Amino acid sequence: PIVLSNTHPDQDFWYALDTASFNWTVPSGISSIQAILNKTANATPTITYDTSVTQKTLSDLSDGTFYFHIRYSNSSGWGQTAHYKINVDTTAPLGFTPVVRSEENQNFLKLNARDAISGISHYTLRIDGGEIIKINKSELIKEEYLLPVLKQGTHKVVVTAYDKAGNNVAAETEFESSFVSVPTISLSSNEIEKGDSVTIYGKSVYVGQEVQVTLELGNKILKQYTQKVSSDGTFRITTDRIKNVGTISIWGENIFESGVKSNSSAKLYLKVSETPVVMVTFALFWLVMVIALFTVLLFILY
Repeated sequence: PIVLSNTHPDQDFWYALDTASFNWTVPSGISSIQAILNKTANATPTITYDTSVTQKTLSDLSDGTFYFHIRYSNSSGWGQTAHYKINVDTTAPLGFTPVVRSEENQNFLKLNARDAISGISHYTLRIDGGEIIKINKSELIKEEYLLPVLKQGTHKVVVTAYDKAGNNVAAETEFESSFVSVPTISLSSNEIEKGDSVTIYGKSVYVGQEVQVTLELGNKILKQYTQKVSSDGTFRITTDRIKNVGTISIWGENIFESGVKSNSSAKLYLKVSETPVVMVTFALFWLVMVIALFTVLLFILY
């Protein structure tokens, strides 16, 4: 027999339905039918029906996995049994308490809800009434989720745990978010000539997030560079060729999609001087000017 179910169409999926319907088609030549629903995967049905029965609905099922078994009989006897599995879970996950811990100025949310029937599928989070964030259980590391970087202060997070049948339970907690860490930077050189580049090395605790490095001369921002922090917590930026002469201030900031950013790192200073050729040219220019003026002065005195 070929069995179908419009209430539980996927045999590997969990449904929050305690009523199951099964239907089948009886071909010609069949004299009787036997069917049964139980929790045994390969049982032989024992309840006999006539061939007018092509559908069966069973209600008030308990939670768990059930198997519907059916076979046909004709003049040659009973044929092979077909088995159809359904998964029933109408019970919400157990209540739980989300806990937030801080480490290196990052917040980790403990998600450890339990479900005795189908198991936990995923969670949703809403922080301070913002957008809903969906987290699959497979994304967690040691049942923890790294929260987005938040402004320093008190925040509320609402967590909803869903089992594989879609049943859910919600919980909420408040926590204190610490200040956002500042990146550290260093330069490959503190003095360069005009037209050269400099490499900026840095470290940040926010792996995978972005760092913005700013170059400023006087009160004018020359350039801003953005770089993602690598998996080892480092980043490296090589500037374009610098065409300005003077002392350039350089600092870094951690920036995040939420609009939150850290304070600026301690400023470093890069001295950019003219190239030797230009300096010699200027020197010769002024030497020629002095000689010319001196010559003119002597001529006037004469």
